[in-house]
Amino acid sequence: MARLLVLGGTSFVGRAVVRAAQAEGLEVATLNRGRTGTDVAGVVALRADRDDVRAMSQAVAGRTFDAVIDVSARAPRHVRIAVEALRHSVDRYGLVSSMSVYRGDVFEGSGPIHEGAPTVAGDPDDESAPALSRYAEQKRGCELAALRGFDDGAVTIVRPSFILGPYENMGRIPYWFDRAAAGGVMIGPGSADRSFPFVDVDDLASWLVRQTRSGTGGVYNAANSPSRDTWGDWLTAVVAATGGVAQVRWIDDGTLLAAGVAPNFGLPMWIPGGLPDLATDAIGSTGFHGRPLVDTVDAAREWRASGPAVTPPADRPPAITTATEQSILAAAARE
Repeated sequence: MARLLVLGGTSFVGRAVVRAAQAEGLEVATLNRGRTGTDVAGVVALRADRDDVRAMSQAVAGRTFDAVIDVSARAPRHVRIAVEALRHSVDRYGLVSSMSVYRGDVFEGSGPIHEGAPTVAGDPDDESAPALSRYAEQKRGCELAALRGFDDGAVTIVRPSFILGPYENMGRIPYWFDRAAAGGVMIGPGSADRSFPFVDVDDLASWLVRQTRSGTGGVYNAANSPSRDTWGDWLTAVVAATGGVAQVRWIDDGTLLAAGVAPNFGLPMWIPGGLPDLATDAIGSTGFHGRPLVDTVDAAREWRASGPAVTPPADRPPAITTATEQSILAAAARE
């Protein structure tokens, strides 16, 4: 039986990767500290701290894997330590990176953004601890560390757009679902026709398992087809999934910025001006297909109704308060 190692594997993307691999009939091991999330039933649970190369080496000693998928690397040192610890255990490496690695001026263009677009500077030898303020640079450093650590063609790097689905742990689905369920008038950021780039967590996980095991390597954007979905589609689906008791009022970017709403965090996933689409020709050529947005929302609704709650990372800025939202809406109503 083919064996897959998942670095992480207890939360959101990692959990989805484990379940996708199990559905493919693979024997799955996870390696993590065992402090957050819960192990998926049926995995071989290995324990080690990613900052401790000796502990990681001991955890995998005597084991070999057909591939490893790294969903938890936040800093280049995490990847370097993994490469050293797994040097004799695996020769195919899949890394979940981010669209954030593209340089700022790339996002100011009209898109779509291709994989060869300029990226931020990253240092594979960076020794610093993960920091939200350096997220893009550290993710790029992770990519470079992986590419340096394995043979050409052995590394699959995926740069997803916003990832949505069950067990989402960045506070995106909880905020929008809770706000819509509360009813009344709610803020729709920007405009209804603005592109809403996302990828379903289960679609991403299934593809990543297959592509990493294929051994062909490469760098891939991951998102649904460019311009297929809009913010209007997203909030219409969320309102419907939460009882249809909320009404959306669209508030322009300038008003939100003037009110001190933090992009991406104050209203999760809102970016002033919107994001250019990610080019998906490369991932599409490998057989990737994204499900309809309403199906992702429906799966999230089922999870929210019966699954365990999850807590966003402690370093993630909070969403706006009800008082701030009502103040913005009241000001807009007076105009």
